[in-house]
Amino acid sequence: MENLIDKINTLIGSKTNVTIVDALINNFSPSEIKESKDDIFNLLRPDYARFKNLTEVEQSNIASKGFYNTGNELSKFIAELAMALNPEKIADICCGLSNIFFFLEGNAEVIGYEPNANIQQLASYVFPDYQILNSNALNSSDTNVYVAIASELRIGRTRINNKTVHLEGRFLNKAIELLKMGGTGICVVPDSLLSIEYFANLRDRFLSQISTLTVISIHNEQSFPMAKSILVFKKGTDLKNVNYLQ
Repeated sequence: MENLIDKINTLIGSKTNVTIVDALINNFSPSEIKESKDDIFNLLRPDYARFKNLTEVEQSNIASKGFYNTGNELSKFIAELAMALNPEKIADICCGLSNIFFFLEGNAEVIGYEPNANIQQLASYVFPDYQILNSNALNSSDTNVYVAIASELRIGRTRINNKTVHLEGRFLNKAIELLKMGGTGICVVPDSLLSIEYFANLRDRFLSQISTLTVISIHNEQSFPMAKSILVFKKGTDLKNVNYLQ
């Protein structure tokens, strides 16, 4: 492992805009990596201090590429929420390296969506029993497929059809599309999506399609680079109660 770390550190050098996972996936084939899942995730664990001087936009741009895996505690909690549903089919639509998968148990069919081919190959190495697609979930034409979706939604801004759009809103909308009626979404989203006036129309559109069950605050180092919450919802509008937990 030291040899791999030394190589990664040499590749990164003093560059502040290159992440460890960026250096890893672009310079090492998954077949060359023999470390365990926890060894890999420990290697990829974000060095928050390294990015503290970046602007929020720069941090979001890095995070939007899937370069930050969801931490163990948060992944385990999300997986436990998902397993309580006993779903026959579950997806992570922003798979990345999907630490969430590691904590899933049971016989559910598990599918991940990851557009970056290198990250998808690395995730497939870590989770050989799950189907991880080299695909952007936003491009999926499927609807009403999954009983549960458990994801830390990608954040940041991008250009689609010559318009600047917020990825977190697009991915939440896609999660709703992909869920079966009555299916449950367990999605980590930035607090801004749930609270600021800018997203008011977007929230109204979401609430016309879902029943919000719980919003769980996760304001800690695992929510880098911004404050986030776990939004738990069902597809359908038979419920409107919201519970806020911290």
